Amino acid sequence: MLGVAVLVALLAADGPFDVDGTIIVEARGGEAPIASGFAPETMVVGIITPDLGAQYSRPGARLRVDYSLRIFARETGTGPTTAPLLLHTVILGGDLRASRLTDLRARATVLEGAADYGYLPQVFGANQATLVVVPKIFSVTGDVGGRQRISRTTTLELDVTGTHHRSIGDSAFLVTGPNGEVVPSVLPRFTSITVTPDVALRLSARDTLTLSTAAEYNYISPLSSLPLAGAQSSTFALTSLTVVPAVALQTQVARHSKVDLKAGVAVTRVTKSNAADTTILSPVGLAGIDHRVMGTAETALHATGKAEVGYYLDPILGTAASRGTAAAALTAVFPPSWTVAVQGVFSSTLTAHPLPSDMGPVYFDEVTATVEIPVRHRLSDSVIMEFGGRWSDRSPYYTAPNFGFHQRQLWAYVMLIGTTRDVHRTTTP
Repeated sequence: MLGVAVLVALLAADGPFDVDGTIIVEARGGEAPIASGFAPETMVVGIITPDLGAQYSRPGARLRVDYSLRIFARETGTGPTTAPLLLHTVILGGDLRASRLTDLRARATVLEGAADYGYLPQVFGANQATLVVVPKIFSVTGDVGGRQRISRTTTLELDVTGTHHRSIGDSAFLVTGPNGEVVPSVLPRFTSITVTPDVALRLSARDTLTLSTAAEYNYISPLSSLPLAGAQSSTFALTSLTVVPAVALQTQVARHSKVDLKAGVAVTRVTKSNAADTTILSPVGLAGIDHRVMGTAETALHATGKAEVGYYLDPILGTAASRGTAAAALTAVFPPSWTVAVQGVFSSTLTAHPLPSDMGPVYFDEVTATVEIPVRHRLSDSVIMEFGGRWSDRSPYYTAPNFGFHQRQLWAYVMLIGTTRDVHRTTTP
């Protein structure tokens, strides 16, 4: 409803209408699996992504829509050449200053088509360990929210997010991979809705305290159980309701240093159609720092890092668990046109979650690690070049008998971005 209200409000007002375009051309070489459970293969990849955008704006309000088509082609050298994978994306977003004290926003992203193995974390989230390649995927994510300033020191905010994933096309739920391991082959239908009200209290010029209570509903179906005690595998549905009260503190510890702290608890009620209900308590916490190491006319060096523990419901396996994440990034800016960054993320569940079967416990991937080194150079006001390297891998939890990183992706790439939009003089990767 908020998105409709934003659209009606903007269309009813006078304002400029702008159309712009962007095209991204990427070439990469390296190795990656073509699907979950398969060994990495050497390949060359080409990706072309044209994007057409339109924006309608007036003072205090903006509506924007973008359509892009991602065309992915690869050549492995060991198998037949396959047809390019096409992924359509539509993004609709709007912002409205309803009054001097009230801001509203809305955004929705719709994906439809085929995605390669390496792109799936951008659909399911960077911390999703077990991935599944399906013929086609349909995904919708949305976010609506508002902010109301009550006083100089108090702000109320409401955020509502929703996600829906499903595969287009059917096949077996669990199949045997080339090395004999059990791997999922179908993406269950996944629906999630989260409502988060919070109040931010400005304690001082440096400190802000935020109190929040998030309520999250999830539904996953159909999931597949493994054969057990001579029975055939079966399907079931999972529903969960999670409430997360939390308190967060953001403090400016120095002129160029900011620290974020958060603590809370996630209380989750999980209902499975083939098992008794369970209640799970999970700690929630975060410690992060944002620090400008140095800044001169010739160079700026910026560092960020965080350690986080949160509750996570795996939309492919249906396992509910605490997950820890550590991330760090170091970015160097060389005005007016160069930036270099090193970024790393490690994420893992805090315990293993094997699924029982006649063959014994089956351990799926629950650990992810990524490292990226992007180097970006602004060639002109409308063209940017980026090159660098990417590495990522996945593994079961370290206590699993089959522990070991086995889904390596290792790439060297170069990318050209041409756009009619305004490009900032120092574009950070």
